[in-house]
Amino acid sequence: MAPVEGVGGVAGIRPLDNRKGTTCNAFNDPKWKAPKAAALSFKFYCTQPQTLILDAGANFKKTLSITASDEWQTMTIPASQVRWGGDRHPLKDWSEVASITFKPAANQDITKVIFADIKWSTAAAVNP
Repeated sequence: MAPVEGVGGVAGIRPLDNRKGTTCNAFNDPKWKAPKAAALSFKFYCTQPQTLILDAGANFKKTLSITASDEWQTMTIPASQVRWGGDRHPLKDWSEVASITFKPAANQDITKVIFADIKWSTAAAVNP
């Protein structure tokens, strides 16, 4: 990860490795573990559309369409949208996940995306 980068008054982090993406392994710590029935929520800033792959744990995946904007955007992902191998049975609950990784899809550039405010949300609003 790069040092904290500010855009429009929001501090975020930009991944530096376009091959590996970026990983958070903190979810084994009870302090950061997802509460039951929570959704993963984060802000992103990207002025060019990108397609990313969210890996949850070792085998659950979701393709993310990062849209272009000159403003910060928010994405909220319930566990049910993250699937084994990307297309099989859904993840039962985020509390089962010890790590998440954001990686670029083929021919995409994750270094164009800044992430901020990654957290667990219990709000009902979700992104498809």
